Amino acid sequence: MPSQNAPSINQSSLDEKFSMNFAYEIDNASTSDVSKHIPTSRSFYSAVATPGLDLKAGKHIDQPSLTSRGLEQVLRNMDSTNLEHLKALGELDHRTFLRESILFCDSNTFPMFDVDYILRGGGTASYIMDHPLVSIPNRRLALETIGLSEVRVLELKIKHFPGRESDISGIQAWQKRNNPPRYIYDLGQLFLRRKGKNKYDLHGTLYNLVVDIGHRKKPVWLVMRPETTPIVFATREKESTSPFQTNTCSLNGVGIARMTDSIEKLRLSNRPFDGLGTFLSWGKAQRVINRTLYQGRLDLQFRTPDPHLMQNDIAGRWIETGFRYSRGRM
Repeated sequence: MPSQNAPSINQSSLDEKFSMNFAYEIDNASTSDVSKHIPTSRSFYSAVATPGLDLKAGKHIDQPSLTSRGLEQVLRNMDSTNLEHLKALGELDHRTFLRESILFCDSNTFPMFDVDYILRGGGTASYIMDHPLVSIPNRRLALETIGLSEVRVLELKIKHFPGRESDISGIQAWQKRNNPPRYIYDLGQLFLRRKGKNKYDLHGTLYNLVVDIGHRKKPVWLVMRPETTPIVFATREKESTSPFQTNTCSLNGVGIARMTDSIEKLRLSNRPFDGLGTFLSWGKAQRVINRTLYQGRLDLQFRTPDPHLMQNDIAGRWIETGFRYSRGRM
């Protein structure tokens, strides 16, 4: 029985749109790209009504999926130690939902900017968990038994490359300064669209946006996907796939960098666009990236997390920073 405060959703309309949406997505994806679990209208509705997420129909829900503003709401309100919140995230931001959100800027309304930075989820977006070296079978089974198999939460370990022991001290110093994430949520792939191109002409970058769910403020990071390797100071780069390439900031040869210091600074929905405002937001992100990037060879290891170790680790970190998490832990 749904809560009286739950959003008002037309169930029959939702069922019909779900059927149409997923029929299209499955027909246009390979078998390996589609998760075993496909959300239903009932499971989606149940996730919408999860206490503590405060989702509202019309504002956060565009049947049959979550809007970009709704995803912002979930990420800001989500308690990473709460099992029900993580389950809801897996349903509401499922990989079969196609979502495109302009992060910065809007080249059509701000002539000084010639690139749109777009976060894409679902569809042709590449996710880190799809890499064959990421999945650990026994841990995946443990996640599945508690209903978290669809949540794109990963454990990140940052190491030096074998044979490059001289890099260890520099990596450790960088880690101490910047506190990189250990547990991340994969939001999707960063795409670029050049000025004058239509909305379908997107160039995929080597980077995905991830949220540090182990930190109270949930900062957002850019990480290079595991199928790619940073090339230090490449002499020539493809303009279409090189984000943040300016005189003051370059991701040339960078495997990881923080983009925002907290989830509150991430804007997935800036409509109606304020060209100058989003340009300034891009400038702020550029400065954070320039301050926190590691330029050099890193061994970024993404793995399926152990759910119980993750819970204890995140709970301990959040308590240390003064955050009181809600009930419903794993």
